[in-house]
Amino acid sequence: MPLEDQLHYQFMLKESQNPADVDTKTTERQIASELGATLTMTYASLTDAGRNLLSDGGMPKQQVDNLVAALNLWRRVHEISPDALVGKHFGTDFDDMFLRFQDGIQDSHAERTRRDRAEQLLRWRTLHDQLRLLDTLPERFSDALKLAVDASPHSLPQIARSIGVAAPTLRRWKLGEGLPKSVDVHVIASLEIALELPKGALVRRLPPTRRTRYSRTPHEKRPSTKFGQRMQRNRRKGAYAIKFTPRIATQWKDLTRFKSDLTREGATQRNSWRVKPLEKTSFRVPPAAVCDGQVCATAGVHFGSIASYLGRLALPAPDGIGLALAEADTLAWLALPAHVEAHTRWMTRRADGIVHNGLMMFLGHVRSHIKPITGYVWSTPGLAKTLPDSVREELELSGDGPELKQAWQSHCSRAYERLLSFTNLLERRARIGRSRHPRERIETILQDDFPLLHLVAFAEALESTPPPIEHRRDYLSWLRDIVFVRMLISNPLRVGMYALMEYKPDNTGHLRRTGPGAWGIFFEPSDFKNEAGAACQPYSASVDARVVPWLERYLSEARPYLIDADVSDRLFLPTVLGPRKAKVHLALEFGVEQQGWTADGLSNRLKALTRIHIPGCIGFGAHAVRHIIATDHLKRNPADYVTVATLLHDTLATVMKEYAHLSASDGLRALTSGITQAMTELQARRGASVR
Repeated sequence: MPLEDQLHYQFMLKESQNPADVDTKTTERQIASELGATLTMTYASLTDAGRNLLSDGGMPKQQVDNLVAALNLWRRVHEISPDALVGKHFGTDFDDMFLRFQDGIQDSHAERTRRDRAEQLLRWRTLHDQLRLLDTLPERFSDALKLAVDASPHSLPQIARSIGVAAPTLRRWKLGEGLPKSVDVHVIASLEIALELPKGALVRRLPPTRRTRYSRTPHEKRPSTKFGQRMQRNRRKGAYAIKFTPRIATQWKDLTRFKSDLTREGATQRNSWRVKPLEKTSFRVPPAAVCDGQVCATAGVHFGSIASYLGRLALPAPDGIGLALAEADTLAWLALPAHVEAHTRWMTRRADGIVHNGLMMFLGHVRSHIKPITGYVWSTPGLAKTLPDSVREELELSGDGPELKQAWQSHCSRAYERLLSFTNLLERRARIGRSRHPRERIETILQDDFPLLHLVAFAEALESTPPPIEHRRDYLSWLRDIVFVRMLISNPLRVGMYALMEYKPDNTGHLRRTGPGAWGIFFEPSDFKNEAGAACQPYSASVDARVVPWLERYLSEARPYLIDADVSDRLFLPTVLGPRKAKVHLALEFGVEQQGWTADGLSNRLKALTRIHIPGCIGFGAHAVRHIIATDHLKRNPADYVTVATLLHDTLATVMKEYAHLSASDGLRALTSGITQAMTELQARRGASVR
């Protein structure tokens, strides 16, 4: 086993031990003696730890002796005693000392020996860096700070000045007479740098209310995307979407029943809505998505865009037409194309002139409801009576019975044709694009030749920053987060599938044990959003073996103590209830609250983690992970869309549409690589012919 793998294995083995079964002091002594804490590590202890680890890793004795001889030569050149602290010698001062070391042996050793000793010293530095990641400081913040300050070559006042904190303040923290305030926590990161500690070593030893690693930081102004800035600007103008009033609620339930009825005239799977039980839904269920004890995700999406349209009608001019809310809350307004077109233009202005896909989707929603035969509004003449009398007179919708039905359906048919022409005109003339650019948050990652590298580095950074076990909630969150991130990277399903994923002790859930140390993920087509399209095949895949130790730790140490663990089989659960508002509509319809964690909750959690652990990143959600993985594969395997479709469990057509832009640039990259390889081969052949 390579040395680095052995170090990681030993660290994982110690971390995986149940704290209740291990004497804490004994464990700390073992770690300190076997691996050594960098702050108190002497050259003698580094030599002993290195000799043991190298030998246990299978390195021959002669090679181990040669490495030890190189470290001893390093000490002699720099006149360092075995009891001296390693400190900065293998840290910030290494480059200068390494240069002096090479100069010091220039005249006394042969060229081959000098080269070997330099390589062996670099090996010792790698070993030292690995040991630095193993955080063995005491668990209390003050104890850890005291040990770090006492081991530093700088005085306490010097350290305080370097981080911009008064020396008496730092002294109180060191003596345990006080803790940094929430507003001072940001300086602890600078303190870790000044003391040459691993990132997060001191921050995570603060109580959850004082630190920022796992807590919300509303005082911190976070960078935002262009879409986010535009949304903030529009929100400042005030909310305008119509509420779910009793009248609109009655109409909407009738519409949902109509659209989910496969026996209605003209019904097909394509123009019908699917309903599911509450426990099979992964999103936050709004009132508009609930009907007759079932949940319809499409109904919630449709109402979101239509509520915006109806709410705008109630705005005063020039934004709206100043309708009273009692007049605006009816689906009959969908049959007035002039207002629909005006709403489209108004929304385009709010989006800085972009006719975005959301607007095209809104127009499609409206057309579907007024379409002859299959549209609910077309099929419901009684909606005409909910319009103001002045509007009915203008549209010549007087009368009742068959006369009203004929007039209403004729009007809806004309409205449908007008909106269809309006949509076609937009498609021909307007610049239709995305209001929210999916690549904006991850552009720098996608530009890298190896985007997947950033995801792997992110996962390892998360693993290497465990909070103290005493911070119970954060420790449970950390275990859960590692499993979620690692599984998402190795099995890049949509985040909704991870929100739905169930684990059952009887091995019948979506996550199942398939053998000793082996797990698999299993979903039926009906579990996916579009079982007739992208998810027409069941999903069956193994869990990456590197995830398994973390998964088993999570299931035993963390999941039983998370919220809803006693009533839900969901794999991923929240650790805090948060400002979860009581959902009266769910209690009335189902008699229970929505359990588990929603897809939005999981994705928001990932945004927070990526913002913390990826340098310079403003945070991205779960869909961006799929995008990075797909882009990475196509960069290294141009035009291999079939494999990407398999990885994402998506249709080939969707993948080709989304990633066709990569074919040219990355095809050239493959060509450049081929040219380089050809040049290397040509030089090799020329050399052979000369010989």
